[in-house]
Amino acid sequence: METFAKDYIIDALFLLMEKEDFEKITVTQICAKAGVSRLSYYRLFSSKEDIVKSFFLRSQDEFTKVYPALDIQLDQTAKVRAAFQGMRNHRKEFDCILKNHLEGIYLDYLNKSFADMFKKLKIDDAELVPYIYAGILYNVSISWAKNNYQEDVETMTDQVLHAIMK
Repeated sequence: METFAKDYIIDALFLLMEKEDFEKITVTQICAKAGVSRLSYYRLFSSKEDIVKSFFLRSQDEFTKVYPALDIQLDQTAKVRAAFQGMRNHRKEFDCILKNHLEGIYLDYLNKSFADMFKKLKIDDAELVPYIYAGILYNVSISWAKNNYQEDVETMTDQVLHAIMK
């Protein structure tokens, strides 16, 4: 039940952001759109920014369900391709993030995800390497979104892998 409420709140915020600025959206509006109580909202989230963070975590969960066994060393191409495909699949949400200048939340998410992944996989690379990977993906994906996703997923995948493998 809690998962449904969380999903409804995430979806509600992004639906509201299509028409209204993030800063002007109220908790009352989010709850009404999601069909949940304020109590449920505050049990799940402490701020609207937390909702955006949860959007990224939900997207990561979707990714993990589709690609549960990918090995980062062997399947970099598949993971990068899936990341761009996921972004394209959530184009409306990313456009709302850009429109509302919430890119910093996306960068924080990527930094934490790459750092956690390197730690989990026990990759003993330089301390800053996960942030280099996150920075590449962040900058390329933001540029792609601002360019209206003109390039196809394969082209984006090739560009990122070329930059990483140089």
